[in-house]
Amino acid sequence: MVSYARSTYEKSRRFHEMLKELQKTISPVMIRTYLAAANKQKDDDVELSLNINEEQKARLDELNKLRMDGIRSEMKYALAQAEKNGIQLSEQVVSGRAILPGFKRELLDKVPSLGVYDLFIPFTEEELITCCK
Repeated sequence: MVSYARSTYEKSRRFHEMLKELQKTISPVMIRTYLAAANKQKDDDVELSLNINEEQKARLDELNKLRMDGIRSEMKYALAQAEKNGIQLSEQVVSGRAILPGFKRELLDKVPSLGVYDLFIPFTEEELITCCK
């Protein structure tokens, strides 16, 4: 079991509140697509291809920043755990830009702080309940 900083839990709570609010005006798939595209490229056409307005883009960027800040706040621990176990973490993972990394159990056993990604999964509780019935 891994404990995270209280501030990380607070960022996660705010992230999910913001995510739930955004899903009232932007489909969940569009949100995840935007986050994935925004974290892979610096392209101003991302929002144009997704047909989102400037206010939505600003909110999505705020959501992404909150997510990345929360993940990065725990990376010093993940890096220490990885180093201890001879594991090299990618820049994508360390920076918080990996959206759905799908870490294997073996890696999480050696670098448990990577579980912080679970606090910032861009799915709402309702989506997970619906998909997992």
